Amino acid sequence: MRTGIQWILIGLLAITSVGFAVIALVPSLRSQVQDQFRTHQRRVLATVRGQFMQSRGSLKAVKMIDGEGVFIEFFENGEDGSLKKVYEIRTGHPLDGQFNYRGHMSRLVASDVDHDGLEELLVPTFDEARRPRLNVYKYQPSVNEFQEISSSIPTQ
Repeated sequence: MRTGIQWILIGLLAITSVGFAVIALVPSLRSQVQDQFRTHQRRVLATVRGQFMQSRGSLKAVKMIDGEGVFIEFFENGEDGSLKKVYEIRTGHPLDGQFNYRGHMSRLVASDVDHDGLEELLVPTFDEARRPRLNVYKYQPSVNEFQEISSSIPTQ
């Protein structure tokens, strides 16, 4: 025979279980709960060095995430040995991703995908619908900025 306290605990457990199930099954509620736990501080996810510009030496690219989503900051070495931020790219995607590049799981890759002697930046992310994306950014000297070239990469 169960005591009154046991019935109360079983009832609370049942209500809690139903509540968690509703949150898990309703996308809008799930997003609201996830937003409550998502950190709004910057967090470094990956770094890579590469020759992205003809006019500068090697730059350090740092992939980070904050409350607004995934972004990349580029740094060059200062004369005093410090890092100086020279550029920032906002991917527009909220979630970090990774992919298999030449046998290694990577969150950020510098590679010369168009074979012009300068490296492009490969940035895997997930969009709002959790679809994977591989963003490829190339420095365009004519407009002095990094632009996404994912759709213009020739396939072989």
